[in-house]
Amino acid sequence: MGVIRRIGRLLYGEPAVVLFDGNCRLCRGSIRAVRALDMFDQIIPVNALDEEARTEAGAGRLEIDSLIEAMHVVAGDRAWAGFEACRMLAGRVPLLWPVLPFLYIWPIPALGRRVYRWVARRRVCTLPPEGDDTVSLRPGRHERI
Repeated sequence: MGVIRRIGRLLYGEPAVVLFDGNCRLCRGSIRAVRALDMFDQIIPVNALDEEARTEAGAGRLEIDSLIEAMHVVAGDRAWAGFEACRMLAGRVPLLWPVLPFLYIWPIPALGRRVYRWVARRRVCTLPPEGDDTVSLRPGRHERI
């Protein structure tokens, strides 16, 4: 394990599993951006539509309907959804630390939840072409999203 990864392990304990709609272009792009900023390698993206990957990641207990409705983050025995999941991820990405305190100050959380729900309801998700496995991510595997 590299030094940077060890620092991440000391800061956060275990990695956070991010469950996202693998058929959604916006969701995949968001995950790519977060992974690019994840300098401690503490974020594991998992396609919520892949039941086997969810189970391997320890998130099999979450219902698929809620996973498609909003992004979820699972770390240990805790889970966050929607805006709270985004806020939790911001805490794991050092470049976002300067904005993190503002995500807890009223009225930002209320506005953030409304904006998240608005965007989530209006996103357009399409099924990938048959045979396209680029959205099937499993923990520990680094595949193209």
